[in-house]
Amino acid sequence: MALESNELFSQRSFAGRPRMVVERNRVGTFAVDASARKLVPGTPIAYNGTDWVPLAQGADAAIYTITANATAASAGTFLLIVEGQASQIAFDATAAQIQAELEARHGAGIVAAVATTGTDLGDNSAVVTLTFDENFGSGAPSVEADMSDLTGNVHVLAATDAGTELLGAEKIRGFVAHADVQLSATDEVQGDVMLAGEVHRDDINTAAIRALCTGSISEAEMDIRLKDGLRELSLHVRGLADVN
Repeated sequence: MALESNELFSQRSFAGRPRMVVERNRVGTFAVDASARKLVPGTPIAYNGTDWVPLAQGADAAIYTITANATAASAGTFLLIVEGQASQIAFDATAAQIQAELEARHGAGIVAAVATTGTDLGDNSAVVTLTFDENFGSGAPSVEADMSDLTGNVHVLAATDAGTELLGAEKIRGFVAHADVQLSATDEVQGDVMLAGEVHRDDINTAAIRALCTGSISEAEMDIRLKDGLRELSLHVRGLADVN
């Protein structure tokens, strides 16, 4: 989706000031993009370590299940190893207790939800489902389990959805500057990237701008990204003072 010419940042003003002020820019390489979108000046973009890419919604959260095969555990503990850090979980821990243990180890927000069929793994054929926050580990945390200390039947950890490693594509690290960048479905392209300067939040949060990003990014989610370390990069967003 392209914006009309009178909607471009460089041709608009806010309280008598240009809505987009580019203080420093350079030519950057944009990755191949299957959707072949046209990114207009002011569109927030991310860097994946190699190329510039449209900002991505980190919506592919990792989901894991632990299943008790027919016979429940009767004693012991198991280790749940997330990003290399092990949490010791009792065989009869409830969903709330498992979530609390993981958050005590990794911080609040690591797990979006924990659910069980049955009360806990002490129930026959119980299943514990762990849904990790979409922004933890860029959507693809490493998860392992050691069930060797459980008394009872074998319990199996499996990935229902291992998540997608976003490699930084969920973080704004620049804005398209000066001219449209027409992405290609077959080859990399080049375009101007604003590395320092300012834009206005009201422009970035228009439906048209958000539609140029990957995934369904809401205004609230965009606001979170606009506060994620941009000032340290000399990228300033006006109009965020009243945003929680």
